[in-house]
Formats: sequence, structure tokens, C-alpha cells
Amino acid sequence: MQTTDKYMESAANALLRIRKSTGLTQEDFGIRLGVSKAYISNMERGYKEPSDRMLLKVEQISGERILESIVKRASAFLSDNPSEEEFKKFIEREFQHVKR
Repeated sequence: MQTTDKYMESAANALLRIRKSTGLTQEDFGIRLGVSKAYISNMERGYKEPSDRMLLKVEQISGERILESIVKRASAFLSDNPSEEEFKKFIEREFQHVKR
């Protein structure tokens, strides 16, 4: 599995776990986040990467801290021993919302 695949798999698993822990269906979760059921399904299957804004909305709904999710995703990412360039891109992507 490529590094980006590991990242997407980790993010997808986290979103699925969070949604299920709230007891919401994909449709209800999508309504709360302002997206379609299909979009939720695509994120949970790793076809769509959640944006920072989406992650913040998920945090508001679930009460789960985003930083903890980032740490979990970083652990999965680092398990593939990424190159320095891949690591820089990962950090930029993960913390771009902090720059705003």
C-alpha cells in the first residue's frame, strides 16, 4: 500500500468510527455536515479526503479532538517510512488549518 493510501485508509477508518459512535446514519451525518450521503460514503471508503473544515465540523458533532485523529493518522503515515519530501507534504496538509 502506498503512503497516501495508508493516510486515506486511516482517515476513512477514523470517520467511520466517529460516525458510528454518534449513532448517526450516513444520511443524518451528511445532513449535519452539510454534504450528501454519497459524500460521507466516499470519505468513509477513502475515495474522498476530508477537508480541514470537514474535520472541524466532525469534531463539533462528535466531541472528538481533531489533534488526536491527526496523531493517529501520522502514526499510520510514518509506519511506511516516508521520504523527507512526503513527510513535509503530510505536515503541510495536516496543519494547513493552523496557518489561517
